Amino acid sequence: MERRHWTMAAGGAGFVLSAIAAVLGDLLPGFPGLWASAVGVLAVGSGLLLTGLGLKDKVLSPQEEHAAVLRIKAEMSRRLEGHGAPIDLPVREIPEPERVLTVDLESTSVGQEYTSRTFISRLCEGWATPDAARCTLLLGAAGSGKTRLLYELTRTLADAFVGGSSPQIPIFLRAHGWDPERTSVRRWLTDICSTDYGIPPLTTSRWLRRSTVLLIIDGIDELPAADREAGVDALKTWVRSADGSRVLLASRISEWPLWARWLDPDRVAVLDSMPVSLMEECLRAVLADADLVRENVDLETLVATIRVSDGELSRPALLQLLIDSLSLPHFKDLGDPGDEGRAAFLAGLHSCRAGALDQAKRDFGCALEFPHSPWRSLAAVHLSLLLSEQGDVNAAEELLRKSLSWRLQQSLERDMEQRRSAPMTELELRVFNAMEEAVSYDLGQVSAQSRLPISAARDSLRSLREKGLIESYHDADGYARFRRLLGESVVR
Repeated sequence: MERRHWTMAAGGAGFVLSAIAAVLGDLLPGFPGLWASAVGVLAVGSGLLLTGLGLKDKVLSPQEEHAAVLRIKAEMSRRLEGHGAPIDLPVREIPEPERVLTVDLESTSVGQEYTSRTFISRLCEGWATPDAARCTLLLGAAGSGKTRLLYELTRTLADAFVGGSSPQIPIFLRAHGWDPERTSVRRWLTDICSTDYGIPPLTTSRWLRRSTVLLIIDGIDELPAADREAGVDALKTWVRSADGSRVLLASRISEWPLWARWLDPDRVAVLDSMPVSLMEECLRAVLADADLVRENVDLETLVATIRVSDGELSRPALLQLLIDSLSLPHFKDLGDPGDEGRAAFLAGLHSCRAGALDQAKRDFGCALEFPHSPWRSLAAVHLSLLLSEQGDVNAAEELLRKSLSWRLQQSLERDMEQRRSAPMTELELRVFNAMEEAVSYDLGQVSAQSRLPISAARDSLRSLREKGLIESYHDADGYARFRRLLGESVVR
């Protein structure tokens, strides 16, 4: 029985109890009237309170539901801010379930082809029908754009729900947050909705009872090895159960044989490598907007250099780093005006526009000598362009590799700094300070050291890991271990 029904029943029982107390006070001379009155008042008060609680647990109004879904949309928009401009990626869909288990996804072109935007639209339309696939699997190489596509899909579905064109409520989760001690997907989903999106557990339960939730789970290949089989079994049970919901899962394509055997998905889609034409289109747009190099840059030579230097630079995540490196506005707030790397880069830019290419090469080369300057990677890209035009392909390739390495390092350091600067809760502070940097702990040890219950210690470790302050791993016996990443304690 639902909580609302239990509380209303208890309220009714309270009124019955008050009536019995009143009768006893009249019929039994030995039953003190004062006690009868007290029991009656207590019963009536309890009845009113419990009945009020029962009535309070009502169905959400459309406005309240929309507000909750808008919080999900806002969170997806926030996450997308760090992914740069959207790139419309190629997607292949393999729609026939009977062919899913036998097809070689890495080599075949079977199935319909879409761009990522068309694919998102098609998924949204398909999920609005009652006979839509229960389990969809999205595959792609590392850095191929899976996470961004899922963010965009979640935001689009949230818009569609609020606009009344879709009954599905999208909820985005990361698979590495799975904890087998939560025992079920329902419990996991309820916890994440509460912590990540501020949605009350009762609201999530109602959505699940109405079968309107669409789970979008990223990185199922990131499930810890010790928990992987249990996690996938829980997901499969959830998808196939009568009260389960539709699920979209994303994984690296290298894990496909495992998911084919364990999940038996209804539909599979593959994010392909980025075609040369799309690379050229993205780079041409950035070069035109930024106006940072001479107009006669040989774009074909640049693309060929990128592909030769590292075949995986055609993947969207790495190409996005290169695009950021070409875009001066990305750096407008980085560093101070006295940054010597910035001064050398701007001098090279001035020389390049004046046609003094040899001087420009020297200026950009000078900017590379300042390892702590964020302008170093941008100077490397421009020096690479000049060397490509002059036929020095090997040096140009090496500079592109260095530039991307530096950009990636800057991105990670900036992200880590933001996570570490996030305020800690009192429980997180207790757990963090109870651990030493060079020592590994299991969950029981963390709980004992911090003098917190197992559940509180586990939740705090999880949030500290999300902030980049704690690392987790599995030892030789498969047990989960934790280590603090910073040496100093935190005082509040």
